[in-house]
Amino acid sequence: MSGVKSSREAGQRREARHGGKSLLAPTLGVHTSDLGEHRLNIKQIYALDAMYQTHPAVQAARTVLHSQLLSGGIQLMRNGEAAKTVKFGEKGEDGKNKNGITEDFAKHLDENWLPFAKDIIDCFLKWGFCPVVLEVPPENPAVNAIRQLKREVGMRAGKRRAPPPEPVLIPHVPHLGTYEVAYALVGKFGYTRQYVMYNNSPGQAVRLDEEAMIFVRQHPDSVGNVNSPLATVYEQGSFTSALVELAFTAEIARSQPSIVTQLRKPEKNNQLDPGALFFDSESRNVQEGQDTEESTAAARALEMQARLCEIINKLQTRPDSGGSGGPSSASRSGFAPPDIPPKLFVLPKVHTLP
Repeated sequence: MSGVKSSREAGQRREARHGGKSLLAPTLGVHTSDLGEHRLNIKQIYALDAMYQTHPAVQAARTVLHSQLLSGGIQLMRNGEAAKTVKFGEKGEDGKNKNGITEDFAKHLDENWLPFAKDIIDCFLKWGFCPVVLEVPPENPAVNAIRQLKREVGMRAGKRRAPPPEPVLIPHVPHLGTYEVAYALVGKFGYTRQYVMYNNSPGQAVRLDEEAMIFVRQHPDSVGNVNSPLATVYEQGSFTSALVELAFTAEIARSQPSIVTQLRKPEKNNQLDPGALFFDSESRNVQEGQDTEESTAAARALEMQARLCEIINKLQTRPDSGGSGGPSSASRSGFAPPDIPPKLFVLPKVHTLP
């Protein structure tokens, strides 16, 4: 108590020194929270879903986890015990109906609730939350066809029709891209979060889906980034994928190397150039004509060599399809071209490989 009293007295003296105004009042009055709803980071959600669906290590871990959790299927528990499958109206030794589930309901669990459980596990692993909606299962096409046929024929039931049964609802995890999740700060002073879901259908982006439910295992952070087991290893997975992509690009570059040429070094000799012996215009014209003829002949020779190389490349990479008989054609008919065809090329004049 003495320490609290001394600090209070020091504060009073500090206020008196500053004209009776507390120095802490402006600091405590600063508003640091954000108002309104916060949409979750949809780009991060898409990135985590893409990694979860395509990364081989993540898929291997998912397969092991599903096999450990759902290998025995789903069971209905009553009073702490798993309900057994019984026939409809089956009675026990005491003459009472046996407690359990029918075969139809067991089939309903395997067809609808088992995939729902897998989707719940996937969502918790990917994003740390899972949206759930209730859907009416589609009607059997055979029942619908019989009802339509009776309506066309004009058959009517003689007895009083019983009221239609209530529709059976099954849980369903909506696919990514059909919704967006947001949360708002509610409760006393906004200490708690309330998660809501919006549909992405045209004209429904701002309409709240009041029937949808959001189950959260790990709450997102204050800026909308999700927290999940996959989000913790996303950086390592992205780094590994980038390394694989770079290695693939490097192998392509190594298998198809670029050809770099350089000018050939001129040969130094002591022979005199014919153009250096004469300085009159006629001699220079004659020398230029000879150089032009040499350049034209070299270009023609280079073109001829390029055509020859093209013919050789085609013959080396294409099997002989001629119908001429003889042992030579029979031996060449089974020729298989190589995976990477060889290529012969002609270097330009006065160029050489380094």
